Amino acid sequence: MTKCRHCNKNFNSERSLEQHVRAKHGTLKSRFVKKLTKAYKTYSILLVIIIIVILTSYYAILSQLSFSQYDDFAKCLTNEGFIMAGTDWCSSCRAQKTRFGSSFKYINYKNCDDNELWCRSNKIQSYPTWILPNNNKMVGVKPLASLSELSVKCNL
Repeated sequence: MTKCRHCNKNFNSERSLEQHVRAKHGTLKSRFVKKLTKAYKTYSILLVIIIIVILTSYYAILSQLSFSQYDDFAKCLTNEGFIMAGTDWCSSCRAQKTRFGSSFKYINYKNCDDNELWCRSNKIQSYPTWILPNNNKMVGVKPLASLSELSVKCNL
């Protein structure tokens, strides 16, 4: 008779004992692997959660910075007398608005669908059209750097 050293059960053969130990108690190696696997899963899940939190925070901060970084510039252009004329259906107008991001709300914008008389009296024929403080006009999507250069005091 052979006795299990873990639970003191008696077995008729070594083979029976080996099967019992493997099935009920596992080997030291298999117990270690099970603990390691469980720890690995736990740490993997924690790592994924931490990465998600970091990436979400990063993108939230980045989007806030990138879209509001032109607020002062847009306000300055409006105070200096820059006006953008365009329409909501114009893809070039949308592209120009996108360059300002959420700061576009500070641009003096005339929607020619809503302000037909104003646009006709200012001879707006293409969109977008920028009317400069000296009443010169520039047609098309303009880089913000170009608008800054045309301005007297508005810097990016």
